[in-house]
Amino acid sequence: MQRPFCIPDAWRKAEDMPGARLCLKEQEWISRGLAERQSFGAIGRELGRPSSTVSREVGRNGGAERYRAVSAARAAQRRARRPKVRKLVTDRKLARLVAYKLSRKGSPEQIAAYLHQRYAEPQIVRTDCEAPSPNH
Repeated sequence: MQRPFCIPDAWRKAEDMPGARLCLKEQEWISRGLAERQSFGAIGRELGRPSSTVSREVGRNGGAERYRAVSAARAAQRRARRPKVRKLVTDRKLARLVAYKLSRKGSPEQIAAYLHQRYAEPQIVRTDCEAPSPNH
């Protein structure tokens, strides 16, 4: 069988990104491998993934007897979602600055670029120009 092709997170190859999530095609490959009673190591080698990745995937999704690719994909999507508090909600000074820039007819992209330039420290301020405004 030919190895499944899918593009993991941010268009990177799985080999370049050890923590990359499994895509549905890889999960289907795991499901087929389990049906054929292949070992986690054999499935991992076919996917170009460590056997521990396959083992964790199967373990968190019902075990070898109950593993189903579509159910596993849905569960992974659910687990990936988590409430994220927006910076504009927690930082009033930043919210006022963004509101001011918007009132001056600045586009979200211009404001994000301005903030990126003004706050060079990555941990201080990074906003997504698609993030909702403080009043929404």
